[in-house]
Amino acid sequence: MSRYGIDRVLYLLHTDPDFLAAFRSDPEDATRELPLTTDERAALARGDIGTLYRSGAHAFLLHGFARPGL
Repeated sequence: MSRYGIDRVLYLLHTDPDFLAAFRSDPEDATRELPLTTDERAALARGDIGTLYRSGAHAFLLHGFARPGL
């Protein structure tokens, strides 16, 4: 699994409003160009915090992803 790819998505969700809007609309399409596996894309799309944490996602970035309203 690609820890960098996961962290990159989580970072963009916090810092890039256009990426956030695209992710909310279609997570699979929004993350297509990023270095992620199919399983990582699916975990991000369904908000699977446990899988992302076990994959090595940065805890600070993951905390923001886990908050309601993202």
